[in-house]
Amino acid sequence: MSSGSWPRADRVPLGHYELSTQLLARELLRRGYRPRWRNRSFLTVVLGEELVGFWCTRSNANAAVAVKAAVRKDMTRALLREAGVPVAPGRLVRDREGAAAAAARIGYPVVVKPVAGKKGKGITVGVRDPEELARAWEVARGGRSRPRVLVEGMVHGDEARFLVVGGRVVAVLLRRPPSVTGDGVRTVRQLIDAKNAARHDNVHLASRPIELDDHRRDMIRAAGYDLDDVPAAGAWVLIDRKGGFSSGADSVDLTDHVHPSLRRVAEDAVAAMPGLGVAGVDVLAADFAAPAGEQDHVVVEVNSMPALGGHHFPWEGQARDVAAVIVDHHEARAGLAPAAAAAGHPAPPARQPARQPTRRPATIARALRRVRAGASAARRRAQRRTSE
Repeated sequence: MSSGSWPRADRVPLGHYELSTQLLARELLRRGYRPRWRNRSFLTVVLGEELVGFWCTRSNANAAVAVKAAVRKDMTRALLREAGVPVAPGRLVRDREGAAAAAARIGYPVVVKPVAGKKGKGITVGVRDPEELARAWEVARGGRSRPRVLVEGMVHGDEARFLVVGGRVVAVLLRRPPSVTGDGVRTVRQLIDAKNAARHDNVHLASRPIELDDHRRDMIRAAGYDLDDVPAAGAWVLIDRKGGFSSGADSVDLTDHVHPSLRRVAEDAVAAMPGLGVAGVDVLAADFAAPAGEQDHVVVEVNSMPALGGHHFPWEGQARDVAAVIVDHHEARAGLAPAAAAAGHPAPPARQPARQPTRRPATIARALRRVRAGASAARRRAQRRTSE
């Protein structure tokens, strides 16, 4: 597809491109830059002298080794543990017998998950006995002949995503597990349908409905309901313990309510990874407003490609213009401007008029010519030294 076939990100509805990439593209355009789309998730842009690529939120700011380490949950655990960042007790296992031994040693309930899974796929939370463990093992194994699976102790609490840019927490988003609240009139099924209709109006959650499977039907029954039962007004019905937005969780902004010590935990987690400029850190805690030292808390995951949509369009709470913070960070890396203050950016419509970049953006061709010229000069110098 030719470059002219890609419409400007600010001339098409959000969701035309991958949402995080489109939010970044709109911010770049607002500042006077000219991003070029390569596919619906990938763009390039010249910032000063540097050609920068954004694949969703993964960019030049994240080293390849950091991305590789973050994908491997066992590697992430090792790096965090060595840095003194709290993680749940756990063991890497390769067969069902090893999983059973690990669970017995750690103590039930446990969490079972694949080493390289994402978006909550293959994870079973709250495994209570060997029979449930056998089922969880098969889910985590996913049909692989040489599986690598983590069995971890279950830490009770809520899960929140801390977005860390340039080493500082800039926004925090609570993941409230899939659930509905009764009104005394509608059935559980009708409440789920109504919530999905409301999620459809949120650009971040529109493609992430609450979907039912056997596990979730069992969860609803464990809460004392069938799908055709009518919960009392105010009754909370838990549908799943897993809190992924892609699987139906609610996004609730907590940025102004998180204790500074928990912010430091997330920042320390990113510092333990070699070369992560932009990352999402998932933290489990009982009370995010309380000091870390007064409660059990663990880092569950470090994500090298954190989504931005939940921060810009939360289910509840204040919107955070984190795309602007990420562009600030990349401008600072390119020597164009100081990084913005960490948190408290208003929602995108409330931002100030666009400021011009301190240098006029170069074209990609000019940037590449400079790189080639520098390489040619280096070769000539090397040849002179050889001849001498």
